[in-house]
Amino acid sequence: MHSFALTENYAVIFKAPIYFKNMMVMSAAGHPMKDMFTQDKSDTTKLYVISLKDGQVKEMDSKFFFFAVHFGQMYEKENGEIVIEVPTTTDARVLVDTYLRENYNDIDFWKGFKQGSRYNRFTFDFEKGTVDIKDLFTIDQGSVDLPQYNKVLKGQ
Repeated sequence: MHSFALTENYAVIFKAPIYFKNMMVMSAAGHPMKDMFTQDKSDTTKLYVISLKDGQVKEMDSKFFFFAVHFGQMYEKENGEIVIEVPTTTDARVLVDTYLRENYNDIDFWKGFKQGSRYNRFTFDFEKGTVDIKDLFTIDQGSVDLPQYNKVLKGQ
């Protein structure tokens, strides 16, 4: 797991159906990262909300495939809901292919590169076991990543 969301009372893990195969062996043998993982886009990303008070875990199904690496703002609302804002993409290859040295100067690769991303707000109701997902914005080309926490917003 690369990262996860954390509030004062909860940890939230986004588990995309992405599988790494023999990563240590393949790395030692000089294989590129792009050959070390597969993604099952016919499956859905699972969300695990873990209470830090008692360790209780609620699994929720996002109902679609997406991949998230870096999280933005996370906070708890007064009504007990948990809000997480996170960049997502529908293809994990965007995070590999765009950083491969072989693609840096390949104009044909960049002309054909059509992967965009979204910035989503996930609102979890831990008691009901539900999640509401809202697209805050979408870009058609490129990747929204490495969001920063805005201290002025204070969970608004």
